[in-house]
Amino acid sequence: MISLLVGEEIVINSIEYDFEREKSTFSSSFSEEMSSFEQIYNLFYPGLSKKDEVYIPISLFSKGDSCFQVIVKHLKENVGLKFSEIAKITNRDPRTIWNAHAQAKDVSLIVCEGDSEINIPVSIICNRKKSVLASIALFLQERDFSIKEISEMLGKHYQTIFTTIRRTKLENE
Repeated sequence: MISLLVGEEIVINSIEYDFEREKSTFSSSFSEEMSSFEQIYNLFYPGLSKKDEVYIPISLFSKGDSCFQVIVKHLKENVGLKFSEIAKITNRDPRTIWNAHAQAKDVSLIVCEGDSEINIPVSIICNRKKSVLASIALFLQERDFSIKEISEMLGKHYQTIFTTIRRTKLENE
C-alpha cells in the first residue's frame, strides 16, 4: 500500500485496487469451498444429492400402517437421513418426526416385488393443508389409478380412500 505522503488520490486508488483484488480472491475461494462442500455432502450421502427428489416405494404402504410413520421410518432407516433433514424434506417439526419414528417401531418396511416400480415422491406431503393419506391418494388418482387399486396399494379400506379423496376435493373447491 502506498503511504499517505504521496497523495490522497493515490491512496484511494490503492485501497480500491486492494479491495477488488481481495474481492476476486474471496469469490474464487468461496466457489472452491462450495464445490468441496458438495463433494463432502456426496461422500456422506452417496445416493442423495441436495437437488434429487426422494421417493418411497408404494409397496411399503401395503400393510395398512400410518403413511407418515412409514415415510419417516423409511427415510431414517433405509435412506439414512437425520431427523432434521427429514423435517426439512417433509415440512414438519423435528419433534414430530422423532415422535412418528418412535411410534413406528412395529412398522414393517418390506418392499414387495410387484409394486416396486411405483414410487411416491416425498415432496407431495409438504403441503400441510392436506393429510399425508390424502396427498398420496390424490397423487395416485392423478396417475389414473382407481380408488379400488389405491385402497389395495395403501392397505386401506375402499371407503376410507373414497371419503378422503372426496373431502379433500370438496375443501379445495
